[in-house]
Formats: sequence, structure tokens, C-alpha cells
Amino acid sequence: SRKEYRYALEVGERLYHLYRGREDTSAEDWAGFCNDLAVLFNEVGRQTGQSGSQYLARSAELYEESLQTYRNTEDSRSWVNRFRIVFVGHKLADVYYETHRFKEAETLFLEVLDHAQNLARLLPSDLEKYVALTANSLANLYHVTGRHSEAEELYVKSAKIYRHMAITNPDAYESSVALVCNNYAILLQSTQRPRKAETMYKDALRIRRRLAAINPAEHELDLAATCKALAGLYHTIQRYTDAEALYQEALRIYGSYMEQDPIHCQKQGCIACTELAGLYIDIYCVNSAAGLLSDVILGYQKLSRLTGEDFMGKIKTIQTTQQALHRKMKTMEGKEQELAYAIRISHGMLAEDVTVFDTGLGKNYFYLYNIYRDSGRVKEAAETREAMARDAVSAYRRLAATEAPRRGNRFANVWLTSFRPEAAEAPRYGIRFADAAYYLGDLLTKDEKTYEEGISLYREAVQAYRSNRDDLNDISLKRYATACYEAAVSALMKESYEDAEQLFTESYSAFGKVKDMNPDARAVSMMMACYHLG
Repeated sequence: SRKEYRYALEVGERLYHLYRGREDTSAEDWAGFCNDLAVLFNEVGRQTGQSGSQYLARSAELYEESLQTYRNTEDSRSWVNRFRIVFVGHKLADVYYETHRFKEAETLFLEVLDHAQNLARLLPSDLEKYVALTANSLANLYHVTGRHSEAEELYVKSAKIYRHMAITNPDAYESSVALVCNNYAILLQSTQRPRKAETMYKDALRIRRRLAAINPAEHELDLAATCKALAGLYHTIQRYTDAEALYQEALRIYGSYMEQDPIHCQKQGCIACTELAGLYIDIYCVNSAAGLLSDVILGYQKLSRLTGEDFMGKIKTIQTTQQALHRKMKTMEGKEQELAYAIRISHGMLAEDVTVFDTGLGKNYFYLYNIYRDSGRVKEAAETREAMARDAVSAYRRLAATEAPRRGNRFANVWLTSFRPEAAEAPRYGIRFADAAYYLGDLLTKDEKTYEEGISLYREAVQAYRSNRDDLNDISLKRYATACYEAAVSALMKESYEDAEQLFTESYSAFGKVKDMNPDARAVSMMMACYHLG
């Protein structure tokens, strides 16, 4: 508890003044004691937010004393002592970085990196991790100070070392691989490289999901951080549904750890809620956005009580947003009518010009669907979603037949990028048709009256995926496998055993190729396919 930490600090300071300068205390023992006390001050400083700056300052003083003591020992050039300099020096540089003493941090990180690289030549298996650790930390510093090319070089170096070490010792180093991938992704996103950033985020997400499934207490908060970061990227590139799901996952995790780490979880939860509210505003879910912003104000008020920090600036900004949102709510009925009229006009043009779906119709369907969903009009939302999917199937079926060149403004494919995340990068209309047919099939098979039509669409999707199987990404592979499975179950019910066997076999094969999938979910899917094959 915080009270126990404060008591430990008092005892530590008494011991510091009692033993400082005594001749019967060896230099190594004194340096080790200063380091241990610095760790304690550092931990309290990180826990107490802005009010912890005094603790971080004291932590830096103690690390400096420990480091200087190691440097002044008679065997300062021995590999053991140089390792101690690496160990303490890195922690001191971290405190400099946290307290924005960037020049001192850089100087010390560079010294530590040089020592670590020299030591790694002697004991590569034991000391390469310190090269990777320091490279990642220095890259973070270069990123925040705008030296992006130097930061990228160091992230790549750190990731390469950690990945190599994770091959032989995954339990020890996979979490470090995820950390560097996440940090590198943030850099890539900030330098306008969303595709590469997504790849790095997904690498981090895949590792952190697996680790969190094994040890939730150790890794779930890291998973939440990656979910929130990737959600921000997806929001930026208009993959709204994916962003929403990841924000909600992050908020669920922060909520579940509020008692164990209230300051961190409250602060990160407020940030995630604010970003999700911004997403809802962009897609016309104004009621949902208003509710979240009210939660954020309460969250910052609670955070102020926990830390003693002043969050009135943030609260006033949110209140200004709320006022603008209330004005927007009054215009929603007019916006709804405007979207419905635009949809009717574009739908009438679809028979002659299929590209209107990309250039406006899909976007308008998506926004109208969200207005209905946000206001609790379930029937209208369902009808709009089905109409959108039917028009998408119609448009992409014809475009796939001719492989016409893609047209569209920055809103092109907004419905697909929201309901089918892979569509933003799908290179062929055939894949986009398969995704649309899969989505409509998924909707229709939930209703007994339209079940057969849904199965027919699944079969069309399977055929289209087969024709483009070399270009399928993970999400399209999952949809391909699921479409095969559902079509196979239908064939089995009709006693078309040969057809069912082929489709179950395809489903099993496709599920086995999916990389970015929860291992348990993949195992269950493959077992189900095997069961029916048996």
C-alpha cells in the first residue's frame, strides 16, 4: 500500500544518513544500497503521478550516487563493475527521461549502450538483452524529440535482438518483443505510415493476447495499451467498427484492474473514453458520445482526488465538446432525412453506375445505420444494414466480373473498412465481393426465412475466396474458413456428403493458415471441422 511504501522510504532515509561515509561500509555495498533505495523512490514517484516529482528527483540523486560509486571503485573497468554501470546507468537514464531531462538521458543512454555492446561480445547470451533494452529506451527518447530516423534504426535493432532471443527463450523475451513492436508502431503511425504501423501493432497484439491468456495479472494492462493504440490508428483510417471494438476491450481491461492500479487505469480509461467519444461523434452516434464524455468528467474528478493533480483544464475542454454535441443533437433529425434522401438517389443510380457505392452510397448507409443504432431503433438499423449489404454484393459482384479500376474519394469503401477491416487493403474486387457476400450471408442465415439465401451467398463467397486464395489476409482467411464451415453444415443436413466433406476439409485447411487468431478459438474451429469430417 501507499502507506507501507512511505514508511519504507522513511526507514530507508534514516539508514542512508546513518551509514553514509562510514569506513566499515564497502563501496559495493553502499552503491547497492543507494540503488535499492532509488528503486523504492522511483516506484512511489511513478505511482503518485505529478505529485511524485519530488520522489523521482530523490530517486535520480540516489541513482547518481550509486553510479558514481561504481565508477570510482578500483576495479571500475572489470566486466562485473561495467555490468553494474549498465544496470544502474539505464535506470538513472530512465528517470532523466521521465522527468524530461532529455540531454542528460541521451548522454547516459549512449554510454550504457556502448558498455552493453562491449559486454555482449564477451557474454552474448546473457548481456544482449541489455543492448536491446537500451536501444529501445534511446529510441523512445529520439522519437519524442523528433529524431525519427535515428529512433527507427534503434527500434529495428532492438526488435531484431529480442526476436532472436525469443526463439530459444520465448517465456523470457516475447513480452519484450511486443513492447518494442508497440513502440515502433507508434513511431510509424506518427510518421504517416499506417500500413506498416498496423503490422507492428498486430504483432504486439498477437503476443500480448497470448501472454494475457496465460498470465492476465502480468500482461492484460499491456494488452489494453496496444488495443487503445491500434484503435486510434483504425479511427484515423476510418476503420470504425474495428476501432470501436478495440477501445471497448481496452476499457473493459482498465475497469477490471481499477482496484489494483487505480491511478494508471483511471487515467488511461479517461483517455480511451475520450477517444471513443470522438469516434462516436464522427459516425453520428451522438448519444453514446455524450454518455462517455460525462463518464470522462467523473473519471478526471476521481483522478484529481487520487493524485492531487488539477484536471480542470481537461474537464473544461470536455464540457466545451459536450456543449457542441448538444447543439449537434438538435440537427440529427435533419441529418437523418438528408442521408435517407441521398441513399435513395444513389441507389437509383446503382444499376447504371456501380461505382456510386464506393463514392458515396456505402458511406451514407453506414452513417444512417449508426444514427438508428445510437437512438435504439433496432428494426430500422437492421433494415439499413441489410440494404447496405445487398447493394454492396450487387456492386462488387459486377465489379469483380470486370475487375474495373477502383474509384473513390477519401470516403471510398467506408462501409467495408468499418464492417470488414481487411477491405481497406484488399487488392482485388473479387475479395471485396467475397467479403460482402460473406457479410450478407452471415446476416441472412440468422433468420429461418432467409437461411437458404444466406447459404447461397456463403457458397458464392467460398467460390470467390478460392479464386483469390493467394491474396487473402488473415481476416479474409477466417471468413473463408467460416463460410466453408457453414456451407458444409448445410450440405450435411441435406445429406450431400461428398460436398460436405470437401467444404469441411477446406474449412480445416483455411483455419490452420490463420496467424492472427486466438489459439483456443482456432483449435475449437479446427476441432469442429475435424468432428464433422470424422
